[in-house]
Amino acid sequence: MSLFDLFRKPAVRAPSAPAYPLGLRLKAGVEIDALPFRMAADRLLFQPPTGAQFVERIGRIRLSEGATEIFRFYLTDDAFLQVIQSAGVIEAIGYFVFHDTITPDNAAAFRTWTQSGSRIGAPTFVVGEHRYERQWGEDEAQWAPPVAMDEAVYGADPTRPEFDLTHYAMLYARDADVPSGREHLLISAEDYGPNEFCVVISVGVPLSQADLRIT
Repeated sequence: MSLFDLFRKPAVRAPSAPAYPLGLRLKAGVEIDALPFRMAADRLLFQPPTGAQFVERIGRIRLSEGATEIFRFYLTDDAFLQVIQSAGVIEAIGYFVFHDTITPDNAAAFRTWTQSGSRIGAPTFVVGEHRYERQWGEDEAQWAPPVAMDEAVYGADPTRPEFDLTHYAMLYARDADVPSGREHLLISAEDYGPNEFCVVISVGVPLSQADLRIT
């Protein structure tokens, strides 16, 4: 060993970007088979997707001590593709469009969306003329607590999140005579930190891998 070798610093490897399911990644193109959506357009609360969209940000939620993860690939067209994966196996895929955002006046007003008896967690949730049935919690319960989930959202740097938030979420669904059989309503009271919060209502449908083209 030379004197140079004794004082040479070891190489430091930069953190590598995580591997995401389905080959999805930042800036990936996502195309969804639009034909089933167009055929059911008059029965859906959201507009069917058209053309390619691109992944602008990626959210990651860890559940069950890390065994189950939820990935959210936020797309250019006010929508996101959600992939639920457990022990490396994809369990569900969903396409959601942002339908409405409510901004509570203050922290106390925000808490009314997450506490016992709030609209999030009621047996049904009505949007316009459509009534959705709660999918999480005990069937007979008059109220089910929203599910708390911490999400890290990544942008240009895939190794360091741009921001974090906590969701207090509930899933609803209704029969809609669409290819998937049901239209989903996802309601989330989102806490971004001191005095920054909102309630987001998203509408979507389940997908299969065959419905997607990723480039």
